[in-house]
Amino acid sequence: MSYTSDIQATTIKWTLSAIAVMGGISIFFLKEPLAFVLGLFFGGLIGILNFVDLARTLERAVRMRMDKAKTFTALKYFIRYITMIIVLFVSIKADYINVIGTIIGLLLIKFVVLATNLFDNRDNQQKYINRKGDE
Repeated sequence: MSYTSDIQATTIKWTLSAIAVMGGISIFFLKEPLAFVLGLFFGGLIGILNFVDLARTLERAVRMRMDKAKTFTALKYFIRYITMIIVLFVSIKADYINVIGTIIGLLLIKFVVLATNLFDNRDNQQKYINRKGDE
């Protein structure tokens, strides 16, 4: 497994765990949690697919010429945005999917990436905090 695949797998596991925890908590606090859980699951899966597509796009773009890489990444960028627009439109039109749950699911992987990078690198953070020149 390559380095990026390992990071992707870890991020996806944490995202799926967060979806499960949030879905479980919503069962106790919402009157009709099924729509929220479906929205959370729907948005979360699309967010994960977008994350994997972004990783593959960057891995492929690195091996391309600069002009071709710019066009390729811009095209894939717009495709991901169009996908998110379609997902939100489906979520709005479908009565059985909660829009707020879908939005949270779409954004959840971004929060997982932020949290894992913020809290996972304590050794690196200590290295920057305890620089010798600052004493």
